[in-house]
Amino acid sequence: MKNRIVFVLSLLLGLMFINAGLNKFFNYMPVPEDIPEKAMKMIMAMTEITWLMPLLAIVEIIGGVLFMIPRFRALGALAILPIMTGIISTSYHPWGRIAHFRGNGFHFSMGNV
Repeated sequence: MKNRIVFVLSLLLGLMFINAGLNKFFNYMPVPEDIPEKAMKMIMAMTEITWLMPLLAIVEIIGGVLFMIPRFRALGALAILPIMTGIISTSYHPWGRIAHFRGNGFHFSMGNV
């Protein structure tokens, strides 16, 4: 029973990262319209580095696939670790959180929530 739960959770997490990586190439998920100006500047600065988004996408896809295979799960977790560190470090700042989840999806906010 424990193995099934771990497999399902690993499968869901792996599919989540594969989805995020594919979205960086194909842009099929809608972008929220109410993104604050400071958060938008940060996003635009990241997209100006032309090699960064394809690199993140490839690492997310490969890490997601590796995370779903039990034998390579640790290697997939190591591949995803720098991306998760970047997500956490850009989501929390001394002036407050800039990103949080609402009931209907992802939402940016520059104040404390």
